[in-house]
Amino acid sequence: MQRSGDIERHRAIVVLVGALVALGAMLALRDPGGPPEPRATATSPAVPEVAGAPAELAAPVTRIATGASVPDALTLVGHVHTAVVAPPGPDRMRAAHLAHMLRAPLVIVRAGGPDAGAGGRSEHAGRASARPSAQARSEAAAAMRRMGVVRAVLVGDAVSDQAARDGGVREVVRLRPATRRRPTGRQLIRWAAGGRAPGKRNDPGFDDRAVQDLLDTLPAPAPPTRVAALVRPRGYEAVHVALAARAVGHTVVATAARDLRGDARLIDRLAELSRDGEAPRVVLGGGGMASLKRREVAAQVAVAATGVRLPGGGQLVVDPHFPHARRYVGLYGVPQSAALGALGEQPVDASVTRTRRLVREYRQAVGSMADIIGCFEIIATIASSAAGRDGNYADELSIADLEPAVQAARRAGLYVLLDIQPGRTDFLTQARRYRRLLRRPHVGLALDPEWRLRPGEKHLEQIGSVDIDEVNEVAGWLADLTRRRRLPQKMLLIHQFRLSMVRGRERLDTSRDELAYVIQMDGQGPQGSKLETWNAITAAPPDGVHFGWKNFYDEDTPMRSPEATMALTPPPVFVSYQ
Repeated sequence: MQRSGDIERHRAIVVLVGALVALGAMLALRDPGGPPEPRATATSPAVPEVAGAPAELAAPVTRIATGASVPDALTLVGHVHTAVVAPPGPDRMRAAHLAHMLRAPLVIVRAGGPDAGAGGRSEHAGRASARPSAQARSEAAAAMRRMGVVRAVLVGDAVSDQAARDGGVREVVRLRPATRRRPTGRQLIRWAAGGRAPGKRNDPGFDDRAVQDLLDTLPAPAPPTRVAALVRPRGYEAVHVALAARAVGHTVVATAARDLRGDARLIDRLAELSRDGEAPRVVLGGGGMASLKRREVAAQVAVAATGVRLPGGGQLVVDPHFPHARRYVGLYGVPQSAALGALGEQPVDASVTRTRRLVREYRQAVGSMADIIGCFEIIATIASSAAGRDGNYADELSIADLEPAVQAARRAGLYVLLDIQPGRTDFLTQARRYRRLLRRPHVGLALDPEWRLRPGEKHLEQIGSVDIDEVNEVAGWLADLTRRRRLPQKMLLIHQFRLSMVRGRERLDTSRDELAYVIQMDGQGPQGSKLETWNAITAAPPDGVHFGWKNFYDEDTPMRSPEATMALTPPPVFVSYQ
């Protein structure tokens, strides 16, 4: 009897367990919440702790040339939590605005119709007439899979969620624009470069609560990198680069400069990103930037990252694209002697004051047309009537002799040119004597062929001259010094009042952008004669050459006024007074 009771109890327990299992299954089927989120596995990566991480850049300068259907800009992204996905029609600017707010890259899925052949580049293209093609979905899916996207935010109705699902995305959110408002590419670039979110009046046109929910569930922002993404202030394809760069922690800088050394704000940003003398890596985003030559950009970045500024700001003595935006005016001579020019007619501090007075006069003459920079042109080697110990008919001032004026100019924000009158030796030999001063950012070099003698010649008996090969040799040496020391651009000035003074001038090599090449017409006398000489000297110049003028207090009849000097054609970038 006892055994029979045990059997009955066992049967009851089995029935009860079976009923509980069945009940659990029924409840699971009725649960509207569905199955739980899958846990991280080898094929389902863990949610990243930060919103994005950059891809490794193989070179110091990387070019992102175009905004394509799946933009080349996405190659900047290593992995990212959230991506915004949109078609190339009118909604894409709102999508770009949303991506900016979410610090997310923008994936464009090419559709049929007007945008199909354009790769989604036109900011004002009409709505696509067809759904995205299978190839477009495949491209977008591959991009999202490579970036490890966890959440895809689909904008509008033109893109189905299939591309996101194919890309391994866990969460798909669809937002539909609530208004017609959309920003311009210029606004988006300005916001990205400023590192700030747009204000309420510039919202992306989606439901505020939905956008806030997305913001609240984002991981921490990507930590800042030492990479600067450089984009033009306008242009839709640059928006792709700005969004991708910002998503992974790169610094976005908008610049219109064709030579990076000419943008003071860019110089500051690159200097902030440099470490222990090492320049940051740079991305050139969009067609306007990507057309620049990488080797030249790398050299410009190396200089810009030092943060060193020229008098007047920036690192270009003369911007070749805006050559008359900056002009130089100052005194010529030897600080120790009144006999050789206006620079020595008063103590150095008084020369600073006198130069500043000239600057004010020229600023009044040009108004807002140009920035006027004061200058000292100091004769470093002085042509001599006697051969001297070395027999070269030139007296070389020591660096100690020149130092007070060079230092005073630096403190006053003046540029300095060291003028070489070499006698019977060559310009390069003399220039090398002043290497220590030429290493300073605010010091350039002037060559005076009038005082370059051949064997057997003497000063004031003949007018000297130089072959262009010697000038090119000096230019190459000075450019190499400038690049090696990562210095701002230097002025190389060549005096000339006769065509015969520079033999073969048409072969002047102006290819080195470390230098700004200026030929100064330094003749004296009646204004009619000076203008004839000016017209001869400025005719048929070598490419890349700018011109200067000299005013003589005593020898010119009459001396030209600042207004008349600035009215010369071509406009002089350099004016000195002797």
